Amino acid sequence: MFERLGGMTALLAAGAALAQSPPPAAPGAAPPGKVVSEVVVPGGPQPKVASSFPAEGATVSAGELALKVIFDQPMTASKWAYAPSAAGSFPVCLDRPRLLADGKTFLLLCQVKPNTAYAIALGPAPGFEGAAGRDLAPTVLKFSTNDQIVDDLHDALDEAGLKDSDDPIMTWNDDGKTPPTSAPPSS
Repeated sequence: MFERLGGMTALLAAGAALAQSPPPAAPGAAPPGKVVSEVVVPGGPQPKVASSFPAEGATVSAGELALKVIFDQPMTASKWAYAPSAAGSFPVCLDRPRLLADGKTFLLLCQVKPNTAYAIALGPAPGFEGAAGRDLAPTVLKFSTNDQIVDDLHDALDEAGLKDSDDPIMTWNDDGKTPPTSAPPSS
């Protein structure tokens, strides 16, 4: 029977094959079998600044300043960047910030002049990086100072809502009245 219907069998076999293949892809579309139903971004969402001290646009005392930046997710301690911005002055700060024990808060100790507008670029590449590997989008923190003076570190920490015990601000037994040094005092 197959011999008699040889041409018809070939035609039916070709039709069945066509019926099982997907329709041709539209111009610019992914070819069949290459379509992804979900997109997963490695590392999750970009970190964002949740809050800061000084807050954006705030006016704070001059002198000692505990510049605190809190992120919305855990951050990488060795990945950070504070830079000048054309929008204002840049304070005199220690060389390195500290990532506090919560894993989300960076603290940088600075000195600021009275009655001055400041602008600090956070995250110019390579900049702040979340623990999952994503970078903070460049952000500028702007604040200004008044003519009141904070003249010791303990008061600066208080203004920023921090305590001497917030680890690792002080990593050795210290009264909080003297600036930290690069090594603990000798016993």
